[in-house]
Amino acid sequence: MDFNDNLAWKQKFCSRLWRLLAQTPRLEPPPPLPRPQPPSMDPTGGMPKAEGAQAFRDWLKRAEDTDEIIVYSDGSQTTSSPAVPGQTGYGFTVHRGGKEITVGAGRITHGEVYDGEIIGALEGLKEALKLPARRIHVCLDNTSAARAIMGDSGSSSQHEAMTFVALAREHGDTHVRWVPGHADIPGNDRADELAKAGATLPDPTMDITTLAYLRRKAKADAASRFEAWWQAEMPDSYRALKLKTTTKCPKELVGVPRERLHHLLAARSKHGDFAQYHERFNHPDALLVCSCVRRKAPDHIFYCRKIDPVRRMKLTPSAGQAINSAIGLKYEKFLKLMEKTSFFQQICPRHQA
Repeated sequence: MDFNDNLAWKQKFCSRLWRLLAQTPRLEPPPPLPRPQPPSMDPTGGMPKAEGAQAFRDWLKRAEDTDEIIVYSDGSQTTSSPAVPGQTGYGFTVHRGGKEITVGAGRITHGEVYDGEIIGALEGLKEALKLPARRIHVCLDNTSAARAIMGDSGSSSQHEAMTFVALAREHGDTHVRWVPGHADIPGNDRADELAKAGATLPDPTMDITTLAYLRRKAKADAASRFEAWWQAEMPDSYRALKLKTTTKCPKELVGVPRERLHHLLAARSKHGDFAQYHERFNHPDALLVCSCVRRKAPDHIFYCRKIDPVRRMKLTPSAGQAINSAIGLKYEKFLKLMEKTSFFQQICPRHQA
């Protein structure tokens, strides 16, 4: 529709939105999205590591008798922690006829091992392409990185992976092979040494920050901030239990049946079938005492006279420490005592039988 035509109609019926649309420049519609590519081949060929290593050695013997170029690449990272991220390096070595022709190593400003693997493969291919044109094999031990440079690139180091694909297509005879890591294959071990050396360089050789690094850093920062918040806001009752916080699912929620879990959580939070809790919230029909006639309390299970002394838990080195441990980090003791004595079913039930 031409919005400059029929001015009288526009003045009569045109809304504010239509006027804005008329002033908006017309854009060419984008081309349709390409059809999704089929999943790339498994670089391992479905072989286990030992079998793959032997198959690679057999292939290598044949390849070294030709003038084909073999590039080994690897990535490495120094020891890291949430507070001190590790340094990531890459390395590659170019072989022909069983001899090393050239090597290279470098360090990424901010990246992960996966990124180092891809960048090492790209830099190794660039060096190999400087040699007279012949068949090139790029060998690496990271299957995810191998898939990326075979065309199934992930979100991190996508530009480098697609650059590798473009160079390989332009060359026309470049192949990617999986080499099992730490399988006593000299070329791969050499690339590993170079990558480790690159990670220890004082200054980065590539000033990039990868998506994989940002994801890990965001996750680590969130965890550390959550831990700092917990240490500042933790209730005093939980501080005595020495419970640590986690952004993952606590193991209590996985391994403890719900009918027993709620007794553990009640003992920790002091929100449950206890006399003080019922009085605070004015529950007139609540049963405030145990069958031993003592008031219900979060720690009553450890003192109840109805429990056989043989089955009672030893309160050493002190009662407070033993109880806090039993409902805190060593909660299995609380669950075991509760199950063996049927405490909340027979001795201290919620309602009078």
